Amino acid sequence: MNENGFYFGTPSPEGYLSLTSRAEFGGVYEYIIKGYSSSVTAGLLQRIKEELDSAHIDLTEFYSPGGSDGIFCPAAGFKIIDGTYPRQVEPLTFGARDAIVCTGDFQDTRYLESRAADITAALDERRYRLERCRRFLTAAKSISNDMKRLEASQIDHAKLNDYSNRLWKKYGGKLRARIGRERKRLVTCITSEGVELNLQAFDSMCERVVVISDKTGACAALIADILRARALSSGYDVITCVCPLSGNTEHIIIPELKFGIFVSKRFHRAAFENGSRVYARRFLNPSADDFKRRLDFSRKAFASLMNEAFSALEKAEEHEKMLDIIYFTATDNDALAQSVLAKIRARCY
Repeated sequence: MNENGFYFGTPSPEGYLSLTSRAEFGGVYEYIIKGYSSSVTAGLLQRIKEELDSAHIDLTEFYSPGGSDGIFCPAAGFKIIDGTYPRQVEPLTFGARDAIVCTGDFQDTRYLESRAADITAALDERRYRLERCRRFLTAAKSISNDMKRLEASQIDHAKLNDYSNRLWKKYGGKLRARIGRERKRLVTCITSEGVELNLQAFDSMCERVVVISDKTGACAALIADILRARALSSGYDVITCVCPLSGNTEHIIIPELKFGIFVSKRFHRAAFENGSRVYARRFLNPSADDFKRRLDFSRKAFASLMNEAFSALEKAEEHEKMLDIIYFTATDNDALAQSVLAKIRARCY
């Protein structure tokens, strides 16, 4: 499956949310990169990717807002991922099934010592900004959950279930003697410029897309979960696109049926040429109008908190750039790449 249409990591209320450690990416030897900076890691991953591409070996690249979190290559029997803060990944077996790649082994420590004050200041400020972002995302999540609970209390479940059943009859498939497999992915991620959206997966995998316009996501989440459960129990694999804030189901894609459900909200609105649109308010009781003013106030507060999170990430990136300059200058990038490539060649092919 082409993974270019998905992200595998994003800032979240719990810290950095990464999908690279999921069981489906196991069963291979794992290299965990430790050390600064992101540009050094990006250069190393690019060299490995070029090596595999030249050998015509298939791979999955773990795309993230900043570029790449790593590479998964079952054909060559390895995975290599970034494990440096905020991507906090630790080895579990220390050599039996994993190993650390320490970029510090290939860096000029005297030069780094001479820049210790600058490095410490940049790291401290970057950590502060990332933690500030996390706190604002946590507050935004709390408001989002409150809005969902308020709207959920006004849902006409009979209408919603009837609509979900009609959707499955129209776009679903026949019952098969197997249980479908679920893959969790991200098509939205949180960046310094806002919520970044990648629609490539929907464009390439779906001939039909139902767009649910839902300001809180309460109705849409139920519909997506109903269709997800029906597909899995009927024997169809499902790609569940999780929400960066809650970690719960947001959008779904059923590749074999070439069908998807996309939830359109404030920070990720979309229209598809092959899509139809439904508005969540049709599933709400008439009394839901009484809560409109309260929801409008909450939505404004939610947007304000998210904008603060974006701003904190922007500040964090400024200090990341300073670290990039210092550490990239101090690193023998060619020696680092050759060392890792030698290990991969010796172990894998």
